[in-house]
Amino acid sequence: MSDRPGYGLVTARDFADALKTLDLDLGDREVDDLVSHFAQLGDPDYVNYQDFLKYVREHGGGHRDGRM
Repeated sequence: MSDRPGYGLVTARDFADALKTLDLDLGDREVDDLVSHFAQLGDPDYVNYQDFLKYVREHGGGHRDGRM
């Protein structure tokens, strides 16, 4: 997964592949929903993974010391 020049963006495909690699027991529909939710407005081929990480941290994900 490669960040598009430091903007916190990755391709939607890379994001979906990463979610599947995490073995979170997500179905294809759930992965597609997450990709759609965090896709860039006007550029659905890119996902803002920083927004995704912020969301996960704010909703109980990540380590207790603030690390993911």
